[in-house]
Amino acid sequence: MKQSLFTLCLVAMFIMFGSINRAEAQVQITIQNDSDWAFYEMYMTASDYETWGEDLLEMSGQSVLIREEAISISIPAIGYWDLKIIDEDGDECVVTEIYINDHEYVHVTSDMLLDCYK
Repeated sequence: MKQSLFTLCLVAMFIMFGSINRAEAQVQITIQNDSDWAFYEMYMTASDYETWGEDLLEMSGQSVLIREEAISISIPAIGYWDLKIIDEDGDECVVTEIYINDHEYVHVTSDMLLDCYK
């Protein structure tokens, strides 16, 4: 009986600590500006959320992301994410449902941004 109770407690601890580690896990990604415009603000949110959170450039200590520059950030999970960019002219573009995997490079191109204005 004591052996069974000990085994049950041990299994419960592994499950609990495994859940904590997954909850704290972060996904590292790099966002590269491969467009013809400078970015003055950038936001990301999970595709099923409706709020944007903080400006990624401000959080990374940058005020602008020019062509061929990149920033590295952490997001909470692999999955579908939306990216909102405000460019040098104040134009806003939202690129939706980008599938993000760990250590992903997200290349933001001129074509992606021009699709926002069609």
